[in-house]
Amino acid sequence: EFHYLCPAPLPEELINDLNWYAAATFRVTGCYDVARVDFRLDASDNNKPYILEINPLPGLNPGYSDLCLEAKAAGWSYEELVNRILDEAIERYELGTSA
Repeated sequence: EFHYLCPAPLPEELINDLNWYAAATFRVTGCYDVARVDFRLDASDNNKPYILEINPLPGLNPGYSDLCLEAKAAGWSYEELVNRILDEAIERYELGTSA
């Protein structure tokens, strides 16, 4: 049986690098609001990261989907995650109420 370690027990410097690569991949591919960038680390090359894929429409099944598990590990509720995605789209399309 396979168990996820979320968040992964990685050195802070590597986490910072992966966050930078994920954000750069997100921007370069023209994604909006949310996406999941998957990496593999090459243990034989000092954990050199390789981008496997970007999923611009990751699953949102609470308790199962990677994005939901990652948000939960970061302290976000499912509702906070969904509302944050919605808020980003509202802001981008300027759909908020003007007060």
